[in-house]
Amino acid sequence: MKKFAVLLTVAAALSFCCLAGCSAGKVEVIESYLYGTDYESPGGGGGVGQGSRLSRAYSWLLSNYGSISRCYKLASDGSFLSVDTNPSDLDSYIVSGSAAMVEDLNDYFGFPSYVWNDMLHTSAVDGRQSASYGGITVTWKYHPDRGLEATYRLSY
Repeated sequence: MKKFAVLLTVAAALSFCCLAGCSAGKVEVIESYLYGTDYESPGGGGGVGQGSRLSRAYSWLLSNYGSISRCYKLASDGSFLSVDTNPSDLDSYIVSGSAAMVEDLNDYFGFPSYVWNDMLHTSAVDGRQSASYGGITVTWKYHPDRGLEATYRLSY
């Protein structure tokens, strides 16, 4: 019964905002309340929690793979997190531990094991591949001389 009362209250607040010309920021606060702190407002725009899942993943990478931080980056606007197993693009070179980082990041986001398996079996002629799960999309490409590059972003 309490959940119904909360939903009714939030629905009323959203209706009031629409009628009163409420600012988008206040609507995003209500959306955040409805959907939790991980809610990313569709269309971006710096909503409440914008990029928070990616930011937390980046922090997790820093704490677990800090010694090879040159292999991963979070976009300045928080829109994507990328991992490059050969950030210097040296021929036939892979930074030690960087491939495990991609596998662990897939686990962190809850991707099924087949995604990592697909990454391992991607060839240069396959081009950029992608998979989505749980509100995250990962795209990747592989080249035998340049390594694996994976980019994670929020999917709506």
